[in-house]
Amino acid sequence: MTCMSLQSYEKHLDCQNDIFLFGIFVISLHCDEASNIHIDFYLLHAMNGERWEKIKKLNGLKFLEKSKAEGKIKHIGFSFHDTIDVFKTIVDEYEGFEFCQIQFNYIDEDGEKRVHNPGWQGLKYAAKNELGVIIME
Repeated sequence: MTCMSLQSYEKHLDCQNDIFLFGIFVISLHCDEASNIHIDFYLLHAMNGERWEKIKKLNGLKFLEKSKAEGKIKHIGFSFHDTIDVFKTIVDEYEGFEFCQIQFNYIDEDGEKRVHNPGWQGLKYAAKNELGVIIME
């Protein structure tokens, strides 16, 4: 069995290079016995208010939905670095997200000392919206 490299897979997805400028991050690449390849978890990396607007402007969400419908992506998510209000906007504006990666610091649980940390509010908001959560630092 031979699997494609990630560079070959980018061509296979027939994606727009502009979207990759936003640091889309692959968590897991899977290849089955028939050499069908898919991404298990596709993460829009380091989302903030500015990047979110650019992703929407470039139709990045349509690209992700098409790739998921074709079986090329299994789960769509995002990592986040901005305020709780921006986090809520992203979650509310796109129902296709299945998981998120947020900062959670036990010393600064509410994100008061760090502007770009959604803290407990973000964790609870993700749970309320049935998003899986990956915690970073």
